[in-house]
Parts: sequence; C-alpha cells; structure tokens
Amino acid sequence: MESQLTWLIAGRVLYAARSGQESLEALASFTQQVIQHLENAGPPPVHIIWNMSGLIVDGVDRQQAIPFLNRIMQHHDVKWFVVVDVGMKPFRRLMASTILRLIGVRWRTVDSREDALAFLRRVDASLSKN
Repeated sequence: MESQLTWLIAGRVLYAARSGQESLEALASFTQQVIQHLENAGPPPVHIIWNMSGLIVDGVDRQQAIPFLNRIMQHHDVKWFVVVDVGMKPFRRLMASTILRLIGVRWRTVDSREDALAFLRRVDASLSKN
C-alpha cells in the first residue's frame, strides 16, 4: 500500500493518493492522518482531492469502510470531496454523486488531479488566487 498526503494549496486543498491493496486497518490509519491535516488546516472551506485510481478495494467490506470515509467527507471544514478515478464508470459516478448529495456531501469524480484543481477553482473563487 502506498499513500501520499500533501497540501496542493496550503491549508485549503488537501491531496490524498492511495494505491495498492486496501485494508480496513490501512484506511483507519490514513483517515486519522487526514483528520489531523484537516484540524491543522487554514480557515474553511477546505477541499479534498482523493486519488483512488490505483486503489484495489477487492476484499474490503464497504459497509465497514463507510464510517472511515464519512469522518472525512462529513468533516465540518470540508466543502468539496473530489475523487480522481479514471476507471469509474459514468453511471457509478452519477449514483455516487446523487446518493452523497442526499446526505449533504459535495462530491465530484474527475479523471485527473489537474481536472480536480480546475473544478475546485471554478466552484471556489478564493482558490483562483493560488
């Protein structure tokens, strides 16, 4: 499992990338790292770009993984959660976005980190200065 966690725009846009075989233990640890970054972020809103394109989730019980993801997606400072996943099928993108919006999560799936940053700059004018 490889992971990366870094600010693309200091205190405002957090980039999280994970690749390899996922496990609940690794997700729990990474979730805690993300929360620590969010707690030390600048003033809200904070946006997260999560690159999942190299992540293998076979064998992970999604029902057990949801609480970890919810801690991040529903964090009080997070406004947008943008997922980079080239392989996600269009119908699944639509379903994820629709379901998550119903519970108050602003979610978008894109094909690259550059697309994610461009999207965030369109929806949050304060980022265009960075």
